[in-house]
Amino acid sequence: MRRICAVVAVVAAASTAMAGCGKASPPARALSSTTSHPSDIHSGRLTMSMLGSSATGSDTSGGAEGFRLEGPFSVATKKGTLPVADLQFTRVVGGSEQKTRFISTGSAAFLRIDSGVYRLPESRVADLRARGPAGKDAGLAGLDLDKWVSHPTMRAAGSIGGVPVVRITGQLDPIRAINDMLSVASGLGASDPGSPTHLTGSAADRVRRAVRSSEIEIVSGRDDHLLRELRVTIGLAVSEKDRLRSALGRLAGVRLSMQLAVAGPNTPVHVTAPENARPASELPNSGS
Repeated sequence: MRRICAVVAVVAAASTAMAGCGKASPPARALSSTTSHPSDIHSGRLTMSMLGSSATGSDTSGGAEGFRLEGPFSVATKKGTLPVADLQFTRVVGGSEQKTRFISTGSAAFLRIDSGVYRLPESRVADLRARGPAGKDAGLAGLDLDKWVSHPTMRAAGSIGGVPVVRITGQLDPIRAINDMLSVASGLGASDPGSPTHLTGSAADRVRRAVRSSEIEIVSGRDDHLLRELRVTIGLAVSEKDRLRSALGRLAGVRLSMQLAVAGPNTPVHVTAPENARPASELPNSGS
């Protein structure tokens, strides 16, 4: 586990975000506004997944490996404090699922595994403590969507929870998308030893060369510009599957699917410490 990268609120590059009369197009403005607002999402119920699948059709469940993360969260509000969260982490391996829960009250953190509940030592949570103002280095602040998408388009997409939303699509930079999603997952306590933490150098080049198709959908509030849903699908060359294993780990396959949704953004979240938690000294190594 480590602290999530600080937010970088930047506008889209002029070559991709400007249109007519030297002004940003409405889709580019909507994308830039959504990029500027992830740090404004301080709490909510998160659903997130990153799965590599051997399926070639629309069904991505066949042979999928990776992880899912779900539950309420609230970013730390003061420097040095922990987030408030009750997140279930599901590791998908070889058709089976291994579940753990990360529980944090803001002052202490715990891990629930099959053998019980354990208080996490400071060495395991130090990187999750806030190092700056609330929301600036936590939660979804690492999603730099401006750098994911070029040539954005936008259309109305109804409403979610009574809030009007728009749907933004465009051309995807797969490496930036993968790295940001991995960073968000890690910063929320979802460290998977079978998945990479960051793609750089030859590993990033290998994945980029293997990309055969990609799609992205960003659903954002029309007026508040808060991210509601994010869906990414990356098609990879079938012949490269085995060679991608060294770069993508469990996420290697012919289709990489990444999803993220936030329900009830900025609603209050309260988590209490679990009873009968065992000391950190009794935490099995498998709990990592």
